[in-house]
Amino acid sequence: MKLMVDIQKKLRTHTLAASFEIEATTLGILGASGCGKSMLLKCIAGIETPDSGRIQLGERMLFDKELKINVAPQKRKVGLLFQQYALFPHLTVYKNLSSVTKNKRLIAELLELFHLETIQNSYPNQISGGQKQRVALARMLAAEPDLLLLDEPFSALDTSLKEELQLELQNRLSDFARNVLIVSHSLDELFRLCPKLMIMTEGACLQGETDTLFRQAQTVAAAKLTGCKNIFPIKRLDAHTVLVTGWSVPLTVAQEVLPQHSHIGIRAHDFLLNISGINQLDVSYGFSQQTPFEQSSWFSHKDTKLWWKGSKEVAVDQVKQLTVKPEAIMLLTE
Repeated sequence: MKLMVDIQKKLRTHTLAASFEIEATTLGILGASGCGKSMLLKCIAGIETPDSGRIQLGERMLFDKELKINVAPQKRKVGLLFQQYALFPHLTVYKNLSSVTKNKRLIAELLELFHLETIQNSYPNQISGGQKQRVALARMLAAEPDLLLLDEPFSALDTSLKEELQLELQNRLSDFARNVLIVSHSLDELFRLCPKLMIMTEGACLQGETDTLFRQAQTVAAAKLTGCKNIFPIKRLDAHTVLVTGWSVPLTVAQEVLPQHSHIGIRAHDFLLNISGINQLDVSYGFSQQTPFEQSSWFSHKDTKLWWKGSKEVAVDQVKQLTVKPEAIMLLTE
């Protein structure tokens, strides 16, 4: 079932303008706080009304400003998972699910999927925030909507349970054969669950395959939102050579450098410690931060800070050079 969205809505600081079309896929939505991600979901669900445009789901027109069509939220068959969960406080966990379906087998499957069997007779005020979030997600799936809208669906869960439920949800969505929109600040979550990605900024929406946008973010704003911290202004030397402002070593890039390319981006994991003879930078070590399984280190080259991330086994204070493969350098526009 195809979802077509082309809407505009005035927000406090800018106008939300979203235009996209998807069919039987999961679309991740990434953007800075306040850019309009949650508002977009609310407009699609019918809780908020766009100022202009149209929203169509399959053969049904849900909203059309010009034709004065605005289908009520309860008639859209759209499931929206609120960050506040919106559970019925006077109903047990089981009855929250049975309030949207009479399919007892489906309810049993969802109780097991979200590890809710032991609390199925508890009321919302008797369970934790993470449990409430799981109940809300289970109830939404129990309603079997034509479209799923998930706003930070795993934010209240601990790490181990979050990863387990993400895997279970991924398996369930593979058989869903309908559209899912997931808003999240977690890059790992979006990469794992969403074949398609839309990166929202105040100025535009950038769309594409998720792995492609992580490899080549296209814009400075998109590179920052996808976690790239090594972003530098450049001068074009030729079709495959650039010079970072303040550096003396030109860099060879795999992509063709176009006049509109103003910056490059290099992800922290893409800086290599081996000496390759190409794109080799002399660096001085600054400092490191340790995590349980890897480390982040900061180096300097020509008064420019470089961020590297990799194995804890590396003696980073002994590193004198960093290199980067041409294909790992992202060419970016403003």
